[in-house]
Amino acid sequence: MLKYPFRNDERIGGVTAPILIIHGTEDKVIPFEEGKKLAALALAGTEFIKIEGAGHNNLGRYGDMKMATSFFDKALAADQ
Repeated sequence: MLKYPFRNDERIGGVTAPILIIHGTEDKVIPFEEGKKLAALALAGTEFIKIEGAGHNNLGRYGDMKMATSFFDKALAADQ
């Protein structure tokens, strides 16, 4: 799919910043199971949010920005 693939699976374990992964169960671009695998490779504290029925480009209908804002507000408050 990509001319220059980015191997998230090889890099995510080294990320020390808070990580939020939001994935729709009906994603036809990146299979849902791939999102779950990626989250499992991340450091503790990573949050994986499953959105039942969402695809790849319609997460906004399910409040993804609100979820992201809430996650990062908490992460920043914990870092104080």
